[in-house]
Amino acid sequence: MHINQLRVLLGLERIVARLEHHSILRKHVIFKGGFVLFKTISHPRFTRDIDASALSLSKSSLINCVTEALRTDLKDDLWYGDITIKELVTHHELGGYRFDCAFQIGSIPLTRQIHKLSRLHLDIGLGDRIPKIPKTQKMIPLIQTNSEISWRVYPPESILAEKLETLCRRSESNSRAKDVFDLLKLLSICKNSKRLETSIQTTFQNRNTPIPPSFFQHISVLNPWVLKHAWNSVSLAGKRDSFEQAWSTLLRHLEELDALLYD
Repeated sequence: MHINQLRVLLGLERIVARLEHHSILRKHVIFKGGFVLFKTISHPRFTRDIDASALSLSKSSLINCVTEALRTDLKDDLWYGDITIKELVTHHELGGYRFDCAFQIGSIPLTRQIHKLSRLHLDIGLGDRIPKIPKTQKMIPLIQTNSEISWRVYPPESILAEKLETLCRRSESNSRAKDVFDLLKLLSICKNSKRLETSIQTTFQNRNTPIPPSFFQHISVLNPWVLKHAWNSVSLAGKRDSFEQAWSTLLRHLEELDALLYD
């Protein structure tokens, strides 16, 4: 991993620290997605995004609180600013928001320098559900500081369920090749049939997506051309299999998932 990627990861970690420092957000925000996988199960996919869900929080409160949190000075020599907010187009009625911000390590940038800075994304949805609210756990940071970072994160079964639902719902129009890579890892480690079944039912029902009688049959008939085209855009810290190898492995894992859930 090169220095720019390490800078981004540090920037993402300190965004989490700011959200968790906020008295309201720490009670309502639960983190999920690729960054959680990277930090909790040593998943090698690099990301410059943070995904999270805000439970029982209004749109206006979310916008105000996140903006306030990102502008908080934690005396850690990181600066976040030039925040733009975009409403996410989702299948949820409540939707969500993308917070896009510039960041700098070190001194506060001059106004004329801000447009040259790297930017990070924070996507927070408002309509998600998980079977059980997770407990707070400690994050292992890149750089040890005097203050620990604690956060609440989705269990891997719930992350798996969301990515599987997206793959089923978007079908052949899906260009999220990163989800294929994430599912390969998640399907290899999530083997508790009860937790899987509960997570899948909760996610699919909440998103009004029918659960197919067989995940293998539903996915295997898709033409994965769009996913294949996007495969090389997935940023990995290690060796990359060909898309054909990855797709074949995914289908095998889906057969195993069917057996785990339905046999």
